[in-house]
Amino acid sequence: MNYSNIDFYFIRNRVKLLVKQGVADLLYKGVKNISIFYDEVLKMKKYCFILALFSFFFSMSAFAKNYSFEGQSFRYCVYFSDFDNPGFNFSFFEKNFSMDIPELNNVLIEEGHYIREQKKSAYKLEEKQGFIYLHAIGKDFLVLYYKDLLCALVDCEDNTTYFGVNEKSEYVSLPDNPLRTRDVWIGIGDIARRSDLNYSSYLTEKERKYDNNNKYSWQLKTPWVEGIDGSGVGEWIEKSHLRKINKLVLLNGFVDLKHPDYFYKNERIKDVEISIGENSFYYTLEDTPQLQIIELPDYYSGTFRITIKSVYEGTKYTDTCLSLFLFLYAKNASF
Repeated sequence: MNYSNIDFYFIRNRVKLLVKQGVADLLYKGVKNISIFYDEVLKMKKYCFILALFSFFFSMSAFAKNYSFEGQSFRYCVYFSDFDNPGFNFSFFEKNFSMDIPELNNVLIEEGHYIREQKKSAYKLEEKQGFIYLHAIGKDFLVLYYKDLLCALVDCEDNTTYFGVNEKSEYVSLPDNPLRTRDVWIGIGDIARRSDLNYSSYLTEKERKYDNNNKYSWQLKTPWVEGIDGSGVGEWIEKSHLRKINKLVLLNGFVDLKHPDYFYKNERIKDVEISIGENSFYYTLEDTPQLQIIELPDYYSGTFRITIKSVYEGTKYTDTCLSLFLFLYAKNASF
């Protein structure tokens, strides 16, 4: 039964009125005999029980936490190609989670078999150490989201990231004919050559470079960690983009599946300067391990530089980190 559609306030007030009427009737009758008194008491106990029952369900409904990505359907890319991208789907509806599982066999993909299977199950959401985890279809995912627009699922087993965009938003365009897979548009990524990723510095530990130079831009693999002593104020990272955009997608701090404590142990960006050519804009980021969107005052293309102006202090380290830096763009935005 869906209790979200029940008007609990009306029911509670109605039961209260019935109880009051019961008391008034009892006083009016003067309790002439014990049998009338007993009957009236039973009626009042029944009303009180109903009131208590509905009050319980009302409180459960009021305090149950719902997330903005629930009740939504998202489209995500897998093949990292503009030509073979059927726009895979995952969705949250009525406490059920469903997901298209991509086909990874190249022979079958070339034959047009993109979806290996579709899985569906009940789901459970759990908050732990400031992070949200999804338990569904026999797997565990870290959930990263921004309102009801963006939802990224990170597989806790192999770190594969499924970066979803709400299919009803302006950043997703679906063809009228579902067989025309090449007409699917999902506007998340960077459309930049890896050589267009630059930084003032980055941290190197043993053989690992914390330079955000992931094979695929939306994969949650390696964050950018500035490489100078102290908090890294004044350090920057930049990417080039040919398409005109007005929104940047950021994931602040060091977000790591195996080490969720890294987020607060390391420093996070607080105040930031966004520079595009001669234009500079200033923003304050939230101190949260969730996706954030920076909306620019106009549409720009070219080189986008993020400069650290101040930080949220870490509990252990003075390294300032940024896990994701992407662009969000609509299909009708001009080049």
